[in-house]
Parts: sequence; C-alpha cells; structure tokens
Amino acid sequence: MRESSVKFLFISVQKTMDVIGLKCLHYQLLANSFESSILFVPALNPDEDSLDEIGKFVEDMAPDIIGFSVMTIDFNPAALVTSYLKQHSPDIPVIWGGHHPTVAPESCVEHCDYVLMGEADEAILKIANAIKKNQGLENVPGIYFIKDGEIIKNELPPVENIDSLLTHQHVPQNSYVFMNNEINPLDDSLSNEFDRFAGRIYNILTSRGCPLSCTFCCNSYLKNINGTDKLRRRSVTNFIDEIEDAIKQRPEIAYINFLDDFFMIGAEKDYWKDFSSQYKERVNKPFFTKPIPSFVTKENITGLKKAGLTWVGLGLQASDRINEEVFDRPSFASHFLDSARMCDNENIAVYYDLITDNPFETKQDKIDTLRVLRDAPKPCLLSVYSLTYFPGTKLYDKVHKEKLQGASEDARESDLILHDESIYNYLVRLAAHLNPKMSEKIISMYEKDQEHTLEFKIRFYALRLFTLGFREPLNYFLTIKRSQRGSWPKTLKALPIFFWEGFRRYFSQFQFNFIRKKLSYVTPIKVKKPQPVFVNRPKVTSSEDPNKTAVLNEFR
Repeated sequence: MRESSVKFLFISVQKTMDVIGLKCLHYQLLANSFESSILFVPALNPDEDSLDEIGKFVEDMAPDIIGFSVMTIDFNPAALVTSYLKQHSPDIPVIWGGHHPTVAPESCVEHCDYVLMGEADEAILKIANAIKKNQGLENVPGIYFIKDGEIIKNELPPVENIDSLLTHQHVPQNSYVFMNNEINPLDDSLSNEFDRFAGRIYNILTSRGCPLSCTFCCNSYLKNINGTDKLRRRSVTNFIDEIEDAIKQRPEIAYINFLDDFFMIGAEKDYWKDFSSQYKERVNKPFFTKPIPSFVTKENITGLKKAGLTWVGLGLQASDRINEEVFDRPSFASHFLDSARMCDNENIAVYYDLITDNPFETKQDKIDTLRVLRDAPKPCLLSVYSLTYFPGTKLYDKVHKEKLQGASEDARESDLILHDESIYNYLVRLAAHLNPKMSEKIISMYEKDQEHTLEFKIRFYALRLFTLGFREPLNYFLTIKRSQRGSWPKTLKALPIFFWEGFRRYFSQFQFNFIRKKLSYVTPIKVKKPQPVFVNRPKVTSSEDPNKTAVLNEFR
C-alpha cells in the first residue's frame, strides 16, 4: 500500500476556522506524504439536508479515517455529525481529539470509535502508519477505546521540543467549508466571512503548558495527563518565521494575536530582547497579548511596547475572595489595577475579563468587583463570561461533590458569553465604562439593597441608556484608536470591522433572541442530544479493499 493511499479527513464544527491544533495535525500528515483534508462546518444547521450534504461529501472523498476536533461546547454538534456518518458510512472509523476528549474520554467514546488524548502531533503519524501497515492501534500513545468491554488507555508524553512541530497556513491547503447548505473549497474570501475581524488578525501560540492550577481551567488536568507543568516555549526565530510566512500569504493581516497564557512570563531577558529585535525588524505590526496581571511588570510592558505591543487583555475574573478561595488564582485586585495603570500610562489599549453568574459569590463579592471596575482606567473594553463548569476542572469536581444548586451540570450545552439579565451583570458594564463618580452612586444604592426603589430604577435605566448609546461606543472608539498607535487613518480603516464584532458580541451576551437569530454563528447551536451509536458494534468489511478489513474491524 502506498503511503499516499492513507487518506485523512478532519472535521471542525467550531464557530471559526482558527483551529490551530487541527491545522498543525493536518500539515504534519501532509509533510509525511499522507493525504489530508479539512472540512470546516462553522454554521451547522441540524437538519436532514445539511447532514446529507456533509454525508455526500464524505462519501465522495472516501477517507480512511475521520478526525473531529472537539471543544466542550462543540460536543453536541460533533456527536450529531458523527452519528449521521456512522449510520451512513459505517466502515469509516471516526476518532475524536481536542480538549474535551482529553479530559472526558469516557463520554466521547460512546459516540466515536477512538479518542485521542493529549498533544497528538506525533501520535497522528503513528495512527497513519498503523493504518498503512494494516495494524491495530492498541499501541498508539494517547489512544483511548473500548475493546471486548475493556477500556484501553495509553499514556501520551507531551512534545518537549515544540520547535520540531510544523506550522500551518492561515487558510490550509486541501480545505473546504460548509456554508449556505453547500460545501466549497476554502479560499481567502470565504475564510474572511467566518474569521473574526475579517481575517485581519493572525492568531498564534508560541508556547505550550501552564504552571498554574486555576480551578475553572482544564490546565490543571492537562498537567496531570502530561505529567509536567513545564512551560515549553518555541524559539523566537521559529514563531517569527511563522508570522512572516502568514503575512506573505495574507498581506491584509494587520494584527498579531499571541494566544499564550504565559506570553510575558518566565523567559530570560535575552529571550525578550531577541523577540523585540526580530519582531520589530521582520514583522513590525501591532500585536496583542493576554498576560496574567500578577506577572506583569513595567519592564515587560515598556519593552514590548517598543516591539509593537498595542493591546493587552487583563483578567480580573472576580473578587479577591473568589480568586483565592474558589478559583485558586494567584492574581488579585491590586495586581489587576497596577497592570491596568501601567498600560494606561503607556497609552496601550486594554480590555478587561470578568467571570459572572457565579453561585459562589456573595453580595459583598459582587460589590468588591464593581468597585475594582470603577477604579480601573478608561477607556477600555469589557469581556464578560458566564461561569462554566468544564469536565476535568477542579471546579467541576467541586460543584458535583457539593451538589451546588443552580449550577449547570452540562457544559456541553453552555454558551460562555451568554449571561443572565441580572441587575448585577448590567452594573458590571456601567462600572467598566462610566466615570468613578457616576459608578459609585449606583453601586452604593445597590449595596444598600435599594434596587427595588423608584430612584434606583430611574437612575439605573438612565445610566444603561447613556452607557449603551454614548459611553460604551466612545470607549470602544478610543480603545481602537489606542490599539492603532493613535493613527487616525488606521483607526478609521479598522473601526468598521472592530465595531461590527463588538456589536455582534454585545447583543449575543443577553437574551435578545430576535437579534441573536441574526448573529447565529457566534452562539452555540441547540441540537437534540444524539444517542450513542455503538451499543453492539458489528464486524465490518471493506468492499473497496479486502486488505483493509482487519484494520477496519480493529476500529470497530
């Protein structure tokens, strides 16, 4: 059997096409002479026609194996498509990988044939070679499956030298997109329709791992899986090469977004000196990063600004008590405010992160959070996320152990940016955008339990209107202007794209259903929970190639 006869098809049901891990696996296969394609399904309609179209595409392509990249919030759409494919193409094995299959493989293997846990860059080649040689997958690192009623789970060590891994193209070769109920080859134009900010931002990871153990994050579980909390960095030359190549492919890229949890942390001064020099010389575009406030220093901020840093995301998340006692997060209000003021002094744009809808919060916790936002420098943007209990996190275990009332038990049906229409959640926006004097008045009334009084209601709704109609758009404009290094021409050029993203996100945060229908791609699609397909897995044979029968039955 020729190497090229082993054909992979990856499917992503995530809302954007910026699936970095999947793209890396794709290029790993291509570089080793295997066939590989990607089908992006960013706007799945769970109807028969849509599934039939995907099924026909799979039938025509006839892959040897199908791989899904699955985040928790993508579980139900992934299970729906998988169920359809297993009913209509039962001889094609399906494997799930990604964050959710890694932390909750037992729930995934009910729907697919195999789960691939952990960093799959090297394991994917072992799978390809096993199929090529008509061998089973029992010995592939990271594989989780059920055989004769017994769970088989293989350890998968993390990749130590991440410079050895292949980078990817922003719009991968051999990629397709499902939209408007049809599948077409993916090109730059189609990609821009679903990419955030119309493809003008390039997202990149320069490291893997996180030494922290925040209870709402699955990194603590991944550390146990990987057996290390070591932060592994790519060399500066390695990731600058990737950025440079991306810009050559897509000259419209205007902004670089470093997705690393620890971008500013833990490296030697020479590393940052090398980064600043190479980035300024070879890229010279504004960039964004999201550091943990407790690790931000004036030296980092000023040094990286010279290289092109124009935007920083800072996570407040909650009150000091919640961060310490519930989230186990070593970052507090003082760190947040200090970092925000450093950025403000350097004229660097900021946005603030907050986690809301938290059943562990007391009234005093909320008031403390509001006053931190009151004191935070403006202008700013604000990202508010509803607390979600992801499998594999310590918080998930805590919620289930304590049987906490009001806590959602199934993160697979969650929408992180959709939060309750509570007075507190609206006060959060007011505190983030209004001046301290205006904020304090309404916060004080809330503290005194006056939210049911006529005076509070009048003031509250007037401030909501004032914020939505004036203060928030003004802050948005001023923040975008800062992110464009104060350039009016660049600001005016970028503003329409950023404004549309902000508008879409804002009206997706509350239950404005009549608007949310128009903005469906930023919200999870509600689908009926698919039932597991494989209760009694029959033996299968391949009519195409009798020599494949053994490996196909191994998958079953």
